Amino acid sequence: LRVLESVSNPWVAISGLKFTVPLSNRLADERLTAFAVADAAWRAALVSEWELVTRLRDAWTVWSAAGQRVELLEEYLDSVEQVLKIARTQRDAQEIDVTQARVLELEKVSRAGDLVAARMRLMQLELDLKALMGLTPDAEVVLVPSFPEVPACEGEELGEQALVDGNLELALAQAKFLAADRAMRLEASRAFPDLEIGALFESEEGVERLGAGVGVPLPLWNKNRRAIAEACAMRRAARAAYQARYQDLVSRLARTRADCRATQRHGAWLRENVAPLADRHLTDVRRLGELGDMDVLILKDALSTVLDTKLQIIEAHLELSLAANRQRALLDPLRTPASESRSK
Repeated sequence: LRVLESVSNPWVAISGLKFTVPLSNRLADERLTAFAVADAAWRAALVSEWELVTRLRDAWTVWSAAGQRVELLEEYLDSVEQVLKIARTQRDAQEIDVTQARVLELEKVSRAGDLVAARMRLMQLELDLKALMGLTPDAEVVLVPSFPEVPACEGEELGEQALVDGNLELALAQAKFLAADRAMRLEASRAFPDLEIGALFESEEGVERLGAGVGVPLPLWNKNRRAIAEACAMRRAARAAYQARYQDLVSRLARTRADCRATQRHGAWLRENVAPLADRHLTDVRRLGELGDMDVLILKDALSTVLDTKLQIIEAHLELSLAANRQRALLDPLRTPASESRSK
């Protein structure tokens, strides 16, 4: 300020330094809220990493099954070629007509087309695998086909408690709820006044004064009601999201266990009933051929039946492996150097 009258010292200067003493423990709440938000962000990154690992496992399983299909088709075409040689010999000897031999040729051409498509599919899946692993398409790596170990589909270890202990999505939802709860507590603490103290210095007309100030803001009307209401709403939303996620995971776990049991039974039924019957039929047809009663069309049908049965077994094994991957994604926590160091 400046005194307008003509005086020797027309200036009035006041300065001060104020400190806030958080009686409401607001600073501690801010620190805990920041830690809770950081923990939720870390868990979100861990969930993203786990989802990528799950995608890689599924892609690896599908690629392994595709390689088995290619091998089966190659073996089948070799067998058809042998039968076709016999058919040509019989045709030249006029033991069978031209149409019967043409049926085998059509079968060979058709399955050869299936083999070309299967090889192209296998190449595409390999490129997808390299992309998921961060490799270039021309990277010189040797990929070894493998299927995941299938865990038990029944048992207490697969109960709902396993979700609470090991599911990362549920852990993320819980971390978000804790962060929202801390934020609500922080906003509630801001409704209470904090003590303000500080030193004051005043110079008026050449006279200097030194003093201290103590103040307590009185929140008579607002009391941070809006921020508290918004924080409470966010907390309720986070809790509802956690409960919804838990119910969804319980349903997904039940569905995964049911798929696991169904695919196990289907694969066992194919291996124990259909496959032996198809192999026995092929053996009988070949035995008749050795005795001089060779029917190339019946032999072709027998080979085709065995091929279709083996393809069904591969498909059942693939479905079982994918179900095992889904179950592992729900129950097994991700073990990485980052997660291990974080747990310590």
